[in-house]
Amino acid sequence: MWSAEDVARATVRRQGEGLSVAQVADKVAEAERRERETRQQLNSPAVDRGPYDGDPEDLAEQWVARHAEWRRITALMDREGWPIYSPEQDVKGSTWARERDAQREGALARRAAWQMERQDARDELKTQVWLPADPTGCHHPRR
Repeated sequence: MWSAEDVARATVRRQGEGLSVAQVADKVAEAERRERETRQQLNSPAVDRGPYDGDPEDLAEQWVARHAEWRRITALMDREGWPIYSPEQDVKGSTWARERDAQREGALARRAAWQMERQDARDELKTQVWLPADPTGCHHPRR
């Protein structure tokens, strides 16, 4: 339901709150390293993965998105002169967060409505009436 960018924005917004410029720079470096590592894994021969390992393509996509979002935060902090990242001051990030919350609420409301419809259908009484073949109810042997 959520794109890698949506997840990255939410994650970075949550993890970045209160971080200094130096700490955000560390996050950029980590994301860059993880992006590079996941790309290398994609380009290397296939390795047997366990049943609970994630899709390497999805993981690579997530790190690309996180790296981009951490770079956006760095640029924003530099441009605005912020010593510490504050999600509330991040207008673009706040807009995305509100949009994501609205999408989430809409999805939850649609699911609740669907579940209610299913429950109503299960609860509905089903009556069957069996009528005789002869509408008068009389059974006369054929002559």
